[in-house]
Amino acid sequence: MDNGKLTGMELFAFPARPSFLYKPVRSGCWYVMLKLSYGDKAGYGGCEVAVNGKEINLIKWGACLKAIRSRSVEELAEALEQLGKEWPIQQQTVLQTALYDLLEVGSHHAKIAAGAAGLESYRIPAVRSTSFPQASLAMDRSALYEESTAYYSILR
Repeated sequence: MDNGKLTGMELFAFPARPSFLYKPVRSGCWYVMLKLSYGDKAGYGGCEVAVNGKEINLIKWGACLKAIRSRSVEELAEALEQLGKEWPIQQQTVLQTALYDLLEVGSHHAKIAAGAAGLESYRIPAVRSTSFPQASLAMDRSALYEESTAYYSILR
């Protein structure tokens, strides 16, 4: 990626258990998945969202993500630490999981400010979701598009 920025930020919503998810989705909930793309690499994060039987509004749910859409991977890690504290826990968790997954898949090293010492480079440890295996997503990304009933591209 020439400019070092994210190339894609997409939200998918499923009113029932998608084929790649091993555990059932609770009644009255939707399953929301965030896909972060950086060149040809992608990281995924997902969670259940209680909507009390209503349809989910991904534009409203993902509004906080607009603040980070033009960031590099390194800036995204910093923003998660700074801005993420102001966001609802579900958005924090989904972004954190997708970012860590992207860093693991892409073997990126995040540069995070370390006080007066300047920038320190280190690899953010991976957070693995027990809900879905990365391998099955890598093999069948079409399930995201075919099975979701709501889609929102924040950056594309």
